[in-house]
Amino acid sequence: MSWGSGRIDVVARDEVTNDLVHWWQSGSTWSGPQTLATGPGGAFVPSIASWAAHRLDVFALASAGKVLGHWWFDGAWHGPENLGTGPDRIALGGLGVTSWDSTRLDVFSIDRPSTA
Repeated sequence: MSWGSGRIDVVARDEVTNDLVHWWQSGSTWSGPQTLATGPGGAFVPSIASWAAHRLDVFALASAGKVLGHWWFDGAWHGPENLGTGPDRIALGGLGVTSWDSTRLDVFSIDRPSTA
């Protein structure tokens, strides 16, 4: 993901600590990892998008796909913001986010079939 010319940002789950981590490249130099948050719970795969210069939005499913967490960067990191939780929430799987206009984010997921 990139929020500007000569910039690349990557987020992932640290498989050892289960934390949400961030690496970035400015020009030819890589920096990181930077821990953004203690893992949101369980295995998760984050997705990242940018809708403006110096703006990043990161989403991750946690708690077996029943919680959607949101972190954002606008000069400093913020979050997590819980965008949905509850025992009656449909478990989600697979997550993607994109932006096609300033201040616009579209988050996509699929219903995960019940294993019960």
